[in-house]
Amino acid sequence: MLLWSLLVIFDAVTEQADSLTLVAPSSVFEGDSIVLKCQGEQNWKIQKMAYHKDNKELSVFKKFSDFLIQSAVLSDSGNYFCSTKGQLFLWDKTSNIVKIKVQELFQRPVLTASSFQPIEGGPVSLKCETRLSPQRLDVQLQFCFFRENQVLGSGWSSSPELQISAVWSEDTGSYWCKAETVTHRIRKQSLQSQIHVQSKYQ
Repeated sequence: MLLWSLLVIFDAVTEQADSLTLVAPSSVFEGDSIVLKCQGEQNWKIQKMAYHKDNKELSVFKKFSDFLIQSAVLSDSGNYFCSTKGQLFLWDKTSNIVKIKVQELFQRPVLTASSFQPIEGGPVSLKCETRLSPQRLDVQLQFCFFRENQVLGSGWSSSPELQISAVWSEDTGSYWCKAETVTHRIRKQSLQSQIHVQSKYQ
């Protein structure tokens, strides 16, 4: 009986000596998937395991499972770790902390115009300007222009420019543009700009 007790105690000490490891990327971009992997235990030894961000519990599992963030956004940046609670003995263990920084994939677009006070009957060129991260220059973007709540031109296009051949007084209003990845994972909108069409007879 004494030997059995010693074996149980030894086993408990051994379990507590095992370490948890959180495997996660330290740097990702907006729109990337993030997979968190907690390693270091066998399922039969644990009562539950959980993932945490900035000391807040994200998700709880009854066995070891990965945690997936399908499309990262900037607010997913933070300090992550995992924890387990023992099955036979009420010990808690926590892993190392991984600091994840979600980087901006492309800047918020800015709408520019050849003129914000064009003359009636004249052309206007609109441009939706943004900049990709130097590390992700291969990402494809598409663009769309709006006046009030109306889509301009043919809608979404790979071109960041829109040519309007002639504007009239009724075209006066608020204009803005949107830029998004072709996968639709990340979309950003510019601030609104006022275009006031001037009468040619002023």
